Amino acid sequence: MKKTSLGKLCLFPSGIFTKSMLAALLITISTFQLHAVDTTGKNSISLTFANARLEEVLLSVEKQSGYTFFYQSRSIDLSRKVTININEASLDETMKLIFKDSNIAYKIKGDQIVLRKKDKSGVTTTAIDVEPVESIKGDEVFVAAIVGKVTDDTGAGLPGVSVVEKGSTNGTTSDANGDYSISVSNDDATLVFSFIGYQTMEVNVGGRTTIDVSLVPDIQSLAEVVVIGYQTVKRKDLTDAVSVVKVDDAKKITATTVAEALQGLATGVNVRSGGRPGQESIIEIRGVGSLVNNNPFYVIDGLPSTIANRDFNPNDIESIQILKDASAAAIYGARAANGVIIITTKKGAEGPLQVNFSAKYGIQRLPNRWDLTDNVRFADLNRTAYQNGGELPMASVSTEFNPDINTDWQDAVMRVGYVQDYDLSFSGGGKASKYFISGNYFTNHGTIIGTSYDRISFRVNSEGQKGRFKIGENLSIVSSDEDRMEGNPFIDMVRMLPVIPIKDANNPGGYGYGSDKATTFGTNPVALNNLVQSGLKNVRMRGNAFAELEIMSWMRYRFNLAMEANFDRFASFRELGSWTYNQPVEQASLQESRSQSINTLTEHTININKRIGENHNIDAVLGFNFQKDRYDMTGVLKTGFAPLPDGSYQPVLDQGATPTSVGGNITEWASYSFFGRVNYNYADRYFVSGTVRRDADSRFGPTNRVGYFPSAALAWRISNEKFFQVQAINDLKLRASYGQLGNVTIGSYQFVGSINPNPRFVFGDSPILLGATQTGLVNPEVKWEDRSITNFGLDLSLLDNAITMSTEYFISVSRDVLTYDVPFARYLGGTGNPPVNAASLENRGIELTVTYRNEKNPVKFDVTGNFSSIRNEILELGNLGEGRTYIQRGLTRSEIGRSVGEYYGLKTNGIFQNPDEVLAHGAQPYSQPGDIRYVNNVADGVLDNNDRQYLGSPWPKLTAGLIINARYKNFGLGIQFYGSYGQKVFNTVGSIIDRFDDNSNYRNGITPWTEENPNTNFPRIVHKGDQAIQMNTRGDTDRWLEDGSFTRLRNVELSYSVPAATLKKIGFETARIYVSGQNLLTFTKYSGLDPDVVGTNFFERTVDAGNYPASRTFSLGLQCGF
Repeated sequence: MKKTSLGKLCLFPSGIFTKSMLAALLITISTFQLHAVDTTGKNSISLTFANARLEEVLLSVEKQSGYTFFYQSRSIDLSRKVTININEASLDETMKLIFKDSNIAYKIKGDQIVLRKKDKSGVTTTAIDVEPVESIKGDEVFVAAIVGKVTDDTGAGLPGVSVVEKGSTNGTTSDANGDYSISVSNDDATLVFSFIGYQTMEVNVGGRTTIDVSLVPDIQSLAEVVVIGYQTVKRKDLTDAVSVVKVDDAKKITATTVAEALQGLATGVNVRSGGRPGQESIIEIRGVGSLVNNNPFYVIDGLPSTIANRDFNPNDIESIQILKDASAAAIYGARAANGVIIITTKKGAEGPLQVNFSAKYGIQRLPNRWDLTDNVRFADLNRTAYQNGGELPMASVSTEFNPDINTDWQDAVMRVGYVQDYDLSFSGGGKASKYFISGNYFTNHGTIIGTSYDRISFRVNSEGQKGRFKIGENLSIVSSDEDRMEGNPFIDMVRMLPVIPIKDANNPGGYGYGSDKATTFGTNPVALNNLVQSGLKNVRMRGNAFAELEIMSWMRYRFNLAMEANFDRFASFRELGSWTYNQPVEQASLQESRSQSINTLTEHTININKRIGENHNIDAVLGFNFQKDRYDMTGVLKTGFAPLPDGSYQPVLDQGATPTSVGGNITEWASYSFFGRVNYNYADRYFVSGTVRRDADSRFGPTNRVGYFPSAALAWRISNEKFFQVQAINDLKLRASYGQLGNVTIGSYQFVGSINPNPRFVFGDSPILLGATQTGLVNPEVKWEDRSITNFGLDLSLLDNAITMSTEYFISVSRDVLTYDVPFARYLGGTGNPPVNAASLENRGIELTVTYRNEKNPVKFDVTGNFSSIRNEILELGNLGEGRTYIQRGLTRSEIGRSVGEYYGLKTNGIFQNPDEVLAHGAQPYSQPGDIRYVNNVADGVLDNNDRQYLGSPWPKLTAGLIINARYKNFGLGIQFYGSYGQKVFNTVGSIIDRFDDNSNYRNGITPWTEENPNTNFPRIVHKGDQAIQMNTRGDTDRWLEDGSFTRLRNVELSYSVPAATLKKIGFETARIYVSGQNLLTFTKYSGLDPDVVGTNFFERTVDAGNYPASRTFSLGLQCGF
């Protein structure tokens, strides 16, 4: 049977988006080709001139070759007549013919040809390399050639330094030794030297022809500016808790999402990622502030967004800032309680056209697999379990055992995956305008059959300025396609037995699965993958346009109009066939849903940046915005699809015979806000910040729509005080802040009741009547969640900024937290409890970041370690009824006075060895030697649910990251470690393969208890349904609760930067080749596939119910620019 492909189904009927993307791609390629053609003329030159001026001939040579002529006007006669006729001659041949029988000599230096006048003896004049020369190139007249060397503070040459003539697009970069050469338009020009990690320097030429400069390290990283929401602040002047992510470190990670790349790079930021292609990551900033939604708020180029998901090209990112305390985040008010992640994408810069290309290809494998029994060992253990229970074993392991059937279901499902990432960008501009264009293709072929993710993205931004007026835009278009495997393959592959074949022609659909001879209800994952094809297609457009007016030199007004449009199409087609035991016969069906959301924002801001006198600095912003969102969804399920003659299907709704269900919904909300922030700085010693925001949101009832969110912060730079004269300390600053933030955690219409008008009912002998029911209980008083955060911080730099440190201590209290667990009387109608603002939570934590930099030795390196320790506690949960003080979710309990989602169950205490131990225990009279002994916690002689106790926490006591970057000449080495310590993980898959309930394969190498083998922690194996065996396989115990601590070598990258001198010969400015390995080693005691567990829900955050583990990836990459 042929597998149906959903990849051919179009999201838009006319293919308009596909054509637009193709056109954009062609324009990009054409631009690249035009640039390439401009330099190919260096290989051959054709000239036909009769009695022409020398100037005209040389201009033609410049145009064809790409070289530039330089000369002294007093020495070279450009009016001299030249006659020449050549075809495809070399540059050297051409030059010899042009200057034959003349008093002019030439010398080729790089991309320049210097003309010299011979003296009377025929020898060229000397020192021409350092004399002012002129160029005859077009409209740009270069009259001075400058050479020099750029070094660091130790005197070592700095490669890759940008050298630009100020106010023009004329520029170059220093080579591997730090040497540079540039021709400028006049003797009084200014050169701008800039390099990441160093302070920018401007030098006036002043008639000089040799200029050497030494750049000063900017260790505090900037005059580095940090985006904190509508403002930028020098990093050293921050009063708030803000983590600045080093984008180069994030880009070293092969990741689908931005969130995944952040793991281990910032304090207080916990990231949990699965390995499925396209899988979203979970981010928690400074613990847990809500029982409903803890996702941070994103701002991308000024556009608010609930998620910077997989439909975003990480290569476009210029900077990432994470706002963690209330002072930093209060400017975003009602959405900032869970922290704010600000992403700024790349923009064009003043200078010549820059073309950058990168390519990466990687191979992926799952680093671990379960050690399960083969058919022989499975049959042996299964027979033993049945015999111990006094029963006959199932036929597949006894009378009908077939040694030729030995299915390794992990081999059938796992595969070698790969990842490809290609990125092309163009940028440049002058004083009046700048631009940036990028295109990206990313694909991830998963390590599990049926999983893949593809993304094509295009981004363009530009801005132009005339006088006091500036305009610009930023637009991105992304198309993605995800193929998903239904079910959970990491559960299915262990539940299927090795004595069951992958295919069985006797079954509907032709696949093997459980039967009365092999009684597992596990799903055949190969059958499920081939019979059900599911995919999600998405197109996301995000953009904004702005206009800015400089009212005064210290005041500017900005208008911003932004929109985000998202179009989704999910389709799941089910063919005829079965994949599990006793599965009902179902028709072929197609489930399809289409949705779109449109989010618009209009925003007005006024920014003030004023210096008063020598010591007073004020930076303020006032603003207003209005945001509106609309979501539309339509879903259809149709059955009765018939196969085509070749066995394939046409998954189009019109081919289905029976419409089973049709539905849809529309939701809308709107909000408007006023906000303001003032930063005051006195003499670079005393800093004060104040913020307030007023939000109104339609998602809340009329009486609770408005919220106010203030904050304040203070900072004191002690190192600038006259009394503080500690030479080893370069910077010492204390910070403190307090503020309130809000959390919008509900959908629209939660405060409005709804009626279902379709129910049918019957009274007595009456016919079927129509009726109406309330669909759910509502709470008209529902309101914002409120989070108050107190933060204390210290910033320290030592030993000429070789060591920098930042530490934070915070306390956050969330009040009016929504919970759906406050019970209501059922006679009120509805299904389920309404949201109630009844809970309170507290988080306390310490964060520390330390960096050491050594730039003085031949091997330059920097090492950054970050550490976070955060605790949460439930303060209130509301009236849960009957004196209850906890919320139970599966294996976990959330109780007042304890952390959210702690594991709660029976505690084991070894294995009974003899009848006397069973009798002495007293609470398990049904048990036998070889059964698990549980702690009778209440000591009442009865083992029941009252004996459950707290077994461990899912929250790590410590998380840490270590980033090492080293450079030696043209070689680079980057290493990243990440660790999480102290959390417990429940191994659900382990509980399945250890139960011996005839519904799964078994763990290989086990040594069950017997009288001959008493020294084991594995109980006796018995296939029987008595109470003792049920207790041995009980799930809510600590038998499968494990230490989830781990240290992971997250990434190693070795790179080589090609020397500039080599690149110049082929027309490139930069080129870098690298190899990397990701998730190479994991040190852990956890017996599952991956201790970094995403979890099943918020309350069961570390329950490993078949978590898709992170893949081990080996990549080869190239980055180049010209």
